[in-house]
Amino acid sequence: MSHGPPGEPMKRARPASAWSQSAAFRWLGCASIALWALAWLAAPWRAAQTPARAAAFNPTQVVAGVAAAPAMAAAAVNPPDPPATSVVPAGATLMGTTLRGHVVVAGQSVPLPAGDWVALAFFRGGAGATKGDAAILGRLDGHRLSGMVAINAATFGARVTASSQPPFASCERTDYVARSRVVNEAGGDQRCWWINHATAIWQEQGPFRAAYQELAQRQVTPSQVLLNVGFRRADRDGFVTALYYFDPAEQGIGSAPLIWKASEWHKDRIQSDPARLRYVEDLRAWGESWAPRFFASR
Repeated sequence: MSHGPPGEPMKRARPASAWSQSAAFRWLGCASIALWALAWLAAPWRAAQTPARAAAFNPTQVVAGVAAAPAMAAAAVNPPDPPATSVVPAGATLMGTTLRGHVVVAGQSVPLPAGDWVALAFFRGGAGATKGDAAILGRLDGHRLSGMVAINAATFGARVTASSQPPFASCERTDYVARSRVVNEAGGDQRCWWINHATAIWQEQGPFRAAYQELAQRQVTPSQVLLNVGFRRADRDGFVTALYYFDPAEQGIGSAPLIWKASEWHKDRIQSDPARLRYVEDLRAWGESWAPRFFASR
């Protein structure tokens, strides 16, 4: 609020008004104006200080919190997640959202390494289908894909049976460079993790093709050969499979775009390559540190 210039001194020759004659009257007039101004300002201030009514709690909301990153080393330590910082309503797409700490897909919580993650692709499963929803998340550093997570998850309306959910195939594979199986029951608990290589990832399935197109729009050209540390968690009420992708090119390790069985990363060839072997051992250490967090998420 600005004030005008002070008034000129009154001349003695001019008759004095009641305003000028009475100091008390002047004081009462100023006080009245001040009280009116305070009353006018009070309404918006009270409105600004009144919290909005909280939305009804929805247990199926997608929540993203903040978590510390695991290091790709045996000594990786991951403190617990701080409180959630953003919410995506149930039924909404993940596209256009930024996620930190963890993401919930089809009612299944998946922990995320450090950084800001964006949805590159998101597909919903059909009604009653056990194939579940699919999401591809990317961590971008300018025009570089510095991390990627592929998620397939479902929560069942009715409990599955041994025939509808057999043992998960990846938990039993013997041609992966690493695998750790805790349990793999038909129609029951399933917990395992593994390390695998992907040589034609962007051409294989719809979610990956959609993610590749999204990356192209962002002027990001991803590598054609990636390694992943995969995790499986399931029970009678649902499942989640998450693949955490790593790019060996970031460590200066080149990879020829060969078919999966002929790749330099295949279990039958990697033992003769010290650099690739060390890289896989680093991934193994990371997987061992990440597994307890993934299996404990719900």
